[in-house]
Amino acid sequence: MQNPIEGIAHKYASCVVKSCREGKCSLTLDGISNRAIIGGSNYQKQFGYSSKLCDGIVFCQHNGLVLAAVELKGGKGTKITHAIAQIQSGLTLAEEMLGNATVAGWFPLLLYSGHIHGDDVNRVLRNRAVYFRREPKRVEKKDCGASLRAILDQQ
Repeated sequence: MQNPIEGIAHKYASCVVKSCREGKCSLTLDGISNRAIIGGSNYQKQFGYSSKLCDGIVFCQHNGLVLAAVELKGGKGTKITHAIAQIQSGLTLAEEMLGNATVAGWFPLLLYSGHIHGDDVNRVLRNRAVYFRREPKRVEKKDCGASLRAILDQQ
């Protein structure tokens, strides 16, 4: 049976990107070698996906198959509810891509620099869950440049 990461990388080859970066904001991937990153914009263009979508969906090995739906926000203000919707769309898409593959962990991540406006960010993040396979979880907010390896090691 094919490794799910290799299968995703092959099936969605036109959407795979080498890094998770938008402008000056990025997710550091040092120490994560077995991975496939689906670029949200690439996926939207390739498949005519018109819904909101996070910047990257990272599939990797870390004590089993792990995924992270990552939204990157830098610079000027952004609306927190918009970012949460983008992350949820990424998780929903990841469910479709993975089929029935066993997932050891999943991480909804909002990385940002600058200012996020709208409702109080912490209150919104506390009160709004995102879902993967019907399991709820809160979006984790991190600074741009955060290390995925460090995030995975904390779990």
